[in-house]
Amino acid sequence: NILHKNTAARYISRLSAAVKAMA
Repeated sequence: NILHKNTAARYISRLSAAVKAMA
């Protein structure tokens, strides 16, 4: 499902940004 992949990618991107902010 493309929509699911898009949502997952957005979630991962947000999580990565949060990790960078912590570091």
